[in-house]
Amino acid sequence: MTVTYTAGGLLPVLQPHPSPHLSPFRPVLGIIFPMKRFLVFVTLLFLLAGCRPAVAVEEGTPLTATPQPDNAPALAPTFSPYPSPAATPTPDLPLGWQAHAAAEQGLEIYVPPAWEVTSLDVYHLDLREVDGVGWLEIGVLDEANEAEWGLDYRPAMRADELMAVLLNALRQNGDFEEAYPLLTRTGRTAWISTGTYKVLNERLLIGTVGLRERAVIVIGHGSEGAAEADEEWERLSAIYGQIVWSITPQGEN
Repeated sequence: MTVTYTAGGLLPVLQPHPSPHLSPFRPVLGIIFPMKRFLVFVTLLFLLAGCRPAVAVEEGTPLTATPQPDNAPALAPTFSPYPSPAATPTPDLPLGWQAHAAAEQGLEIYVPPAWEVTSLDVYHLDLREVDGVGWLEIGVLDEANEAEWGLDYRPAMRADELMAVLLNALRQNGDFEEAYPLLTRTGRTAWISTGTYKVLNERLLIGTVGLRERAVIVIGHGSEGAAEADEEWERLSAIYGQIVWSITPQGEN
């Protein structure tokens, strides 16, 4: 089911789910995107499978990152329609946004106006900008589907540990900045990195959120061939950051 959010509310659009057999790999965040972008995740899967031993993170050792203040700053301070991504006791919806309960995935997220949300299965959410190039994928990782990523997942795995694994793989075919922490609206520490995937000359935002028995991986896309489109990427990355900030598990403390 696809739900489209407009300034005046939401418009549900029923459509068949894509076939779960489109890819033998079934990467967590890659069911319905174009075949060219599928290369990003096929490559990532093989890299993760080959790089796991080299990126082990000792318990209690945080991911090396650019120093950040205790309260992480907004991703784009000049992007005024959206709030600073910092935890608040009773967070308000950004102007025009809607709270979306993703029941299959056990998550709640905030969705911008003129975006649509498609639930693919219990592990996958797809968010698309209706009249733009915005595209964000949300995947849920747990012990049951860790093999799809070539990851050794364990309950309560920290977001910075997971980010370290992902960056180690992505940097073999791209330039990605050091990850930085982002305090979510419920006080969890998410980690975010942005960079360019060289194979497709596409900018990506990677986000990770650690939960009690699962984790959330977020991938936000820039338009193809738009690695130098700074203004558009700033707009999209700010939106993606706000969505990461909004991610809240349902039924977990």
